[in-house]
Amino acid sequence: MRVIKKIILHCSASDRMDQTAAMMGLWHKARGFCSPSGVHIGYHYFVRKDGMLEGGRRVEEVGAHCEGQNADSIGICLAGLTSFAPNQLATLTCLLQSLKQIFPSATIHGHSEFANKACPVYDIKPFKALYEGVK
Repeated sequence: MRVIKKIILHCSASDRMDQTAAMMGLWHKARGFCSPSGVHIGYHYFVRKDGMLEGGRRVEEVGAHCEGQNADSIGICLAGLTSFAPNQLATLTCLLQSLKQIFPSATIHGHSEFANKACPVYDIKPFKALYEGVK
């Protein structure tokens, strides 16, 4: 098992209601993001607009979601750019609560902390507080 030090939050930069992990995988495949298992999506988890959680890469695999940070991180992407549904945020909350049981010392970050990007465009402070106990 990889040592997980960070959980990095992302957004898909698209408000398409039908966006799925498979669609993201096709886009990432075009960019050359392929894992040894043949999974192209760079994220480990993807939360659709309807709140459905989809798996991407296995947590044991290095992601392709944040250059220079992939070796020791898990990438989670929420579908969206300008709006995020309450059920998406609830799914993210549940996922983070589950991951905290497995990786209690990991820290929460937005993609923008490591790259010159606005991603994610939602406020990560509540999720950081939930996971790390930070206010």
